[in-house]
Amino acid sequence: MAFQLVFHQCSQNFQEGCRSVIEQWENDHSSLFVKTSGSTGTPKTIELSKAQITASALRTNEQFDLNEQSQVVLSLSPATIGGKMILLRAYLGSYMVHVVEPSRDPFENLPIARSFDFISLVPFQLEYLVQHQLSELKRFKQILLGGSPINAHFEKQLLSLHAEIQSKIVVGFGMTETVSHIALRELGNPVYTCLNNVSITSTEENLVIEDKALNIHQLQTNDAVILHNNRQFEWIGRTDFVINSAGVKIHPELLEKAIGGYFKEAFIVAGLPDEMLGERCVILCEQDPKTIDLNAIQTTIEDLFGKYAVPKTILQHSLCYSGTKIQRLATVKTLLEQA
Repeated sequence: MAFQLVFHQCSQNFQEGCRSVIEQWENDHSSLFVKTSGSTGTPKTIELSKAQITASALRTNEQFDLNEQSQVVLSLSPATIGGKMILLRAYLGSYMVHVVEPSRDPFENLPIARSFDFISLVPFQLEYLVQHQLSELKRFKQILLGGSPINAHFEKQLLSLHAEIQSKIVVGFGMTETVSHIALRELGNPVYTCLNNVSITSTEENLVIEDKALNIHQLQTNDAVILHNNRQFEWIGRTDFVINSAGVKIHPELLEKAIGGYFKEAFIVAGLPDEMLGERCVILCEQDPKTIDLNAIQTTIEDLFGKYAVPKTILQHSLCYSGTKIQRLATVKTLLEQA
């Protein structure tokens, strides 16, 4: 089967965005310019060589056994590294991509009763599918989760539904700078294992990546990790989001994983200025605080992380997004500006 794009109820602009990725690949330039998500600050444009992209694409095709007979689904924006790589993996692997515009329900416009070998989703898409399309999920042979952390409550739910979902679900770790994922983990196992030719070290808890296949050397990240060896690690959170309360460093992502089951809508744990503590933990969410059990949340967090990590309040506030990613810094900035 040759490479083919099959669009399902896509706008003309979205179709042009997908085709533009292929056109850029086929031109005479040796690189592609890609924007980072901006989840840790101002988005920036970086240059990725086509040699790097090729190495990454072929490695993932091999990892997920994607070949000329495969059919995959694109339900991410082609402007993101995740969306671009689905297209370019298919181009280099000579297989078919069924394209739907990003939404909470990728099934909405997909052909009825067709199965697919692979789809890449962000957690909020999979949460919707579990709630509303559970019986249909088995149509995806493999699901790669990425783009944002998955909370512990939802991960336990996925494990309990394994027999009904049937799909193989793995969680990816990566970023634009690493040409999408460079490590994977199984549900229920917090340890990521690096892909071939990737090795890791750490500097003051921060992950440092070496990828011989992609010619990436000593890439310093803002990811706090627990290193098991030079190819396995546990992710703790972002060091640039660390909340410093009375000298105690608090990783908001860890708190969010622990309390995700108390929320029905998007939320973050953030640090706000405090004259005595330096920063204090609060919860910012789009849900009415009256519908959330703050006492239970406080007990859970104090038991797991200590008293300085306990949020004193829940504030209802619109979260800022870039695509599907919550922009933490921008969200806190808008809150402080409105205060």
